[in-house]
Amino acid sequence: MPGVGFIRPSSGVGGSVSVAAYSDSGFTNPITSAEIGDTIYIKSTVIGITPTEYRFFVFETASNGVATIQVGNSISYNITSFNDLVIYAEAKDASVAAAAFTSFEVTINSDADADAFIAAHNSNTGSTMAALQQQAVQGFFQRLKGIGTTNGSDIWSIVSANVNSRIFPLIPIDDSTASFDGYKLDCVNLSNGSYNNFIASDLSVNGVEGGGTKYFDTGLPPSAFGQNDISVHFYSRTNLEGSDRDVGASDASSYGAKQLAVTPNRSGSYRFDINNNGLLSTFSGASSTLGFYSAVRDGATTSYLYRNGLLVATSGSTSVYPTASNLYFHAHNQGGTIFNPSSRQLCFYAQIPSLNSFEIQDFEEAVLWLQQNVITGGRDV
Repeated sequence: MPGVGFIRPSSGVGGSVSVAAYSDSGFTNPITSAEIGDTIYIKSTVIGITPTEYRFFVFETASNGVATIQVGNSISYNITSFNDLVIYAEAKDASVAAAAFTSFEVTINSDADADAFIAAHNSNTGSTMAALQQQAVQGFFQRLKGIGTTNGSDIWSIVSANVNSRIFPLIPIDDSTASFDGYKLDCVNLSNGSYNNFIASDLSVNGVEGGGTKYFDTGLPPSAFGQNDISVHFYSRTNLEGSDRDVGASDASSYGAKQLAVTPNRSGSYRFDINNNGLLSTFSGASSTLGFYSAVRDGATTSYLYRNGLLVATSGSTSVYPTASNLYFHAHNQGGTIFNPSSRQLCFYAQIPSLNSFEIQDFEEAVLWLQQNVITGGRDV
């Protein structure tokens, strides 16, 4: 490995090099650990020679390293993964090269909540989540906590404060292996929803395809949330035709009372209703229905539908007390009977308290980042 050893000139005169990391560019606060997203500052100290060139070698893995050769004795390094860093330094003058005898290590701290989800996922599936998927989980949790998003919203504090919050990120075991047992796991409270009537061919590392009698039951009804403090979210990778429901619940055997439903239509409109009586409200929209949807009720007469973080529809309908029927994804739950099942492929579900427009933007960024990083090359979203 570069930097290991100590090179002396033929005359026997040599120098020594040490290397350390700091949290600040003034090199006043030495560190041995850092967080993802941090910028650390690495400095080389030389004894015995007057260097004309410094060389830094920063390794995240045994085969993945960055070499920097320059005149100055310090560099900055941005932490973008959860791999611990191993750092070496060399220095030389016109005739002498010296190298650090030992490496300097910086531990990159993982997120405890992400660690808990990974452990629960491993327990559910009976398999060990691969390193790339673990890094995606870690990065997703960091973004939920406001690191790396536009507005820095701490969405995690909002969802973790409500015991009924459910976020199902649909994390595969590795690049080629998915499991219903892994996908049904909520990352907030580590609870399990349930897949019903799906078959193996519906499942892939890209998500889950519905249709027929298939539905995913979150295990909680909208009535578990405040009447005017609820939002539902999903990511669809495929378009749909007609009036298929991607998510919904109501008391009655028809469209009914106290319903919550989201129905983006390929025909060019969005229909949604949250804790309201009657039929869905219809709004003009784009012909493509792919993407990340967020339906939010945050007041007695205010509800919103967002697509890919942007507001696409608003409603001034007056809310009623939410239904006690469990919320379904891939279909609408009409008092225990599925209605208008969706044939789309979904790769994310969430049932959480309401979010404002800034939080919606950050949540969308976190979810999109997850889709782009959860498998090699990203899901085709």
